[in-house]
Amino acid sequence: EVDEDHKLQPKTTGVTMMLDLLHRSRLQFPGMGMGFLKRMLDEAVDHCKSRIVGGTSLINYDQVRHRVSEIQAYFTVCSAMCNFTSTNVPLTKNTSRMDLEANAIKSLLTDYMQRASQSLLQLKGAMGYRM
Repeated sequence: EVDEDHKLQPKTTGVTMMLDLLHRSRLQFPGMGMGFLKRMLDEAVDHCKSRIVGGTSLINYDQVRHRVSEIQAYFTVCSAMCNFTSTNVPLTKNTSRMDLEANAIKSLLTDYMQRASQSLLQLKGAMGYRM
């Protein structure tokens, strides 16, 4: 049984509370995305610096640098989204009306995470399928 002081007490309708929970989870998405993108970036840089192709490090190729810089840009944008959420969305704020912000953050970040993982897979080649 849940104590009364721990139960969610709606101040309006249940729909508003549900939207608050939905949007809050989407607004917190950059926190998870930061860890994911940081790992993608670190793995890409480590792999490209250590992998030798054609007598030179993989990181010295323009196309490779471009891919790594894109992952870096995704991480930077995600950092800005984290900053937005941490400064504008305190726990006490009702986020039920923040549908534009929540959906934009979630959509953009999901796309960035997918692109970053696809780029890392391209950079690693067959090594990307190792466990």
